Amino acid sequence: MEVQIEPSLISEVRRFGGFDAAACYNCGSCAAVCALSKDNAMFPRNSMRYVQLGLRKPLSGSLDPWLCYYCGDCATTCPRQTEPGESMMTLRRYLMSVYDWTGLSSKFYRSKSWQIGAIFLAGALVLLPAALIPASFVADFHQNLSASRIMEFGHLLEFTLISTLGLFVLLPNMFRMYWFAMHADSDFNVWKIPSALLRDGPGYVRSENKKIRLSPGLFLREAVTPLLHGVFQIKFLECAATAKNRWIKHWLIASGYMLMLAMIIFLGWFKTLDYPIYHPVRFLGYYATVILVVFTADALIGRIRKREQAHKFSELSDWLFLIWLFLMAASALAVYVFMSLGLGRIVYYAYVFHLMVLVQWALVIVPFGKWIHFMYRPLAIYLQSVRERALKECADRVSA
Repeated sequence: MEVQIEPSLISEVRRFGGFDAAACYNCGSCAAVCALSKDNAMFPRNSMRYVQLGLRKPLSGSLDPWLCYYCGDCATTCPRQTEPGESMMTLRRYLMSVYDWTGLSSKFYRSKSWQIGAIFLAGALVLLPAALIPASFVADFHQNLSASRIMEFGHLLEFTLISTLGLFVLLPNMFRMYWFAMHADSDFNVWKIPSALLRDGPGYVRSENKKIRLSPGLFLREAVTPLLHGVFQIKFLECAATAKNRWIKHWLIASGYMLMLAMIIFLGWFKTLDYPIYHPVRFLGYYATVILVVFTADALIGRIRKREQAHKFSELSDWLFLIWLFLMAASALAVYVFMSLGLGRIVYYAYVFHLMVLVQWALVIVPFGKWIHFMYRPLAIYLQSVRERALKECADRVSA
């Protein structure tokens, strides 16, 4: 099989973050110490090698960067201090640009101007119409009968934006990830059946380059995998002991965010101001808000202190994800508090700010920012499990 070498790949990858492949001499220490690295997914070593050799197509089809949870063991073990964990984070950004058919992810991750400009533009879509609202309406916003309808419209707008972008951007990008990983010239399709399993005679495979057959049944038998990893992130628990604390924080943030998203979608049921302060529905809102405010603030402080390995390096996209997640929860809390106190004009300004954050989140952070890890990582783990099952079944047939 012909393999195309592209020497420019390494300089292209470096535009997405830190990637010190020049110092790496492929000793394999990083893969040896990683609790998640296996024979069928030798990361970070394989991914580093793809970039060093300029193997763009195998890299585009590799799932390895998504299987890494950045516990930091590889960085502390590397004899050359090449920071392989940060290299995997950089490759995740690069792969997001590969999957994105719009090309905007590539521009956002390689240019701070694009990221900041997109944030300002999305905010202007809310701020400019809000400036046209009459002052008399603003003054008694909390008592105006139309206020609740405007709030419902704001949440409906965010839900519509996320749904539209999900249908026309996120789903096609996830399909491209699947296609590159399972059908294009990926590392999976050039895997060889172990020579020990090759036997002569009728019914036995003799070609080492034979592609593995992917039946619909394979995907169905692993259907529960993305749910388990998307909701509980159980792979994270297999990381080093130092990562357990991060798993708890990640899970709490994810649960708070998903609950807040549910409150936006089912706003008619979650109208917390219609319930007494002790009602269980209110406590759901309290939980989501407090979790997001406290733990996103903790993550931001961690990136400022840089004590943990995963926090030592931060790109603008890392900051934007955490800052906007914090602002989304904090601004929602502010609207609730000001409305409870009957501060009409302040309620209006707080809600406009909250709506700006929601629109910026929906238009920029969700489809093109770090949020997309919520979608890509469970899908990658799912596809990897399908790969492993396909290889096992193939090996069982050959050796039977």
